[in-house]
Amino acid sequence: MGTLHKTDNRSLGLKLAIRRQAIRASSLKELRVLDLFAGEGRIWRQLRQEFKVTAYTPVDKVPRLPGTLRMTIDARTVQAFDMRQFNAVDIDTYGEPWIPWLDCFPRIAHRTLFFLTHGATGTLGSNLSHCARQALGIPLEWDIPRKRDLATFAAPYLLLAQNPHSRIVRGWECRLQNVTYYALICDLRGKQ
Repeated sequence: MGTLHKTDNRSLGLKLAIRRQAIRASSLKELRVLDLFAGEGRIWRQLRQEFKVTAYTPVDKVPRLPGTLRMTIDARTVQAFDMRQFNAVDIDTYGEPWIPWLDCFPRIAHRTLFFLTHGATGTLGSNLSHCARQALGIPLEWDIPRKRDLATFAAPYLLLAQNPHSRIVRGWECRLQNVTYYALICDLRGKQ
């Protein structure tokens, strides 16, 4: 019997489709990928057969793929990566992607693809993280209802957070019952 891991690849086809669409629309000739929460690397193993990937850096707290950097993915560790080295960042979390997103997005140095997975959380209490509460201006001490709709409502505020350096040029969203996938083409402000 295999060990259960926090991963959900039941929608692997949708994850691949939204990534393929954004990669093709980005006009990037080669990809240098930072794969946060890489898991077994199934998504990029497939995409590497279809697109020119010249660098692939998998990162996970519990590596299940040879060559994966073992680290807890939080604000401090994400800020340690030089974003100039990457033009594709995959944040396939089992929960909210907002902390890595907000740490990576303002630091891009050129056109960069972002792939975000926003999963519904199953913890007791509010399913709205501290990061999302802060973006919405909701004090942490408030007792708010545990509703998935709140996390969905917060997503645009976190995706479109004011950033004087970079912007979303084009994006795709695939919303299912318990998860939403985003594919975003981002660039520096002032670039076409």
